[in-house]
Amino acid sequence: MHQGRGVFLKEKLKNDKIVEALEVVDAYFKDKYQLSTDEVLGIIKKESLSVPISVFKTPNLSSLEIIVKFLKENKDMSYHEIAQELNRDDRTIWSTYSNSKKKFLKKLVIKDSEISIPLDIFKRRNYSVLENIVLFLKEKKTLSYNKIADLLCKHYQTIWTTYKRALNKNEK
Repeated sequence: MHQGRGVFLKEKLKNDKIVEALEVVDAYFKDKYQLSTDEVLGIIKKESLSVPISVFKTPNLSSLEIIVKFLKENKDMSYHEIAQELNRDDRTIWSTYSNSKKKFLKKLVIKDSEISIPLDIFKRRNYSVLENIVLFLKEKKTLSYNKIADLLCKHYQTIWTTYKRALNKNEK
């Protein structure tokens, strides 16, 4: 019954001018800012910033370097804005970005992905960046260690160790 309603709505809204306008807005943000549809919807809904999981496939960069590079180059954020979002010092962000540019000269490859990492999880400084990511993917998205390892281009054992280390911090 629910699926029938979806088909009915889709047909009814097919020629709606607002839907057409939203498609134009979506295409504009995809083209100009390389945003995914989920990110565009997040902006419309005023959700917090997030990082698409696909950027973590970037070789030779740490998780923090990937996040900072993504925010600086793809979101046009200032060092100060990034520092505030990640609860870090401005100088740390500058240094991290500088290092990331030396290690990886190209822009990050961004693919549409179902999973995005919300930036607000990085405000918890009692965990490392990778621990925050793994905790989010394991507990909020209920992904397996293997799936997380695949998404982050890390070894299974690294993910397992990172998760266990984060859990130990919870107990203290």
